[in-house]
Amino acid sequence: MALYSLNSSLMNVLIPVISALLFFSSLAYANSPISQCLTKAKTHTHRLEKEQAVENCFQSLKSTIIPHQCLLYVNQALKISKTIDINETLNTVCFYEKARFKTPQECTTQAQHFKISDNYDEAIFECYRQFQSYLSKKECKKLADKMIFPMKKSHLKNQCENQ
Repeated sequence: MALYSLNSSLMNVLIPVISALLFFSSLAYANSPISQCLTKAKTHTHRLEKEQAVENCFQSLKSTIIPHQCLLYVNQALKISKTIDINETLNTVCFYEKARFKTPQECTTQAQHFKISDNYDEAIFECYRQFQSYLSKKECKKLADKMIFPMKKSHLKNQCENQ
C-alpha cells in the first residue's frame, strides 16, 4: 500500500511537469522562425511561388531547426505545397544535414520518408556508410535487402561480403 501511495504521489507531480514540458515544446515549435516563415509562405497564391518560399524557408533557416522537429516542419511545409520535389528536398535537409542517428534502424526508418526510389536507396547506403563498422554481415545484408534497385542492392551486398 505504501508503494502505491508513493507511486500515486509521484505521478501527481510528474503529470503536470510533463504536460508543461509538452506545452512549452509546442509553443517553441509554433513560434520558431521556420514555422513563422512557413506560415508566410502559405500566403502566396501561385503554386511555384509557394514552392520557392517553402524551400527558401528551409534553406535559410535550417541552422535553427532542432533535429527531432525537422520532420514536423516537413509535414507543415507539405500542407502548403504537396509536390514530390518539395518532399524530397526537405527530407534531404532533415536526413543528411539535421538527423543524428544512434542506430541503423533509426536511420532506415527516416530513409522511408523519401518517395523517389533513387533518393531512398542513397539514404539506405548512407545508413550503411554511417554504421558499417558496427554491422555484422547478416545485418549488412538485411540493410542491402531494403534497397529498391537491383544493381545498388547487389553492390551493397558485395560491400557486405568484403567487410
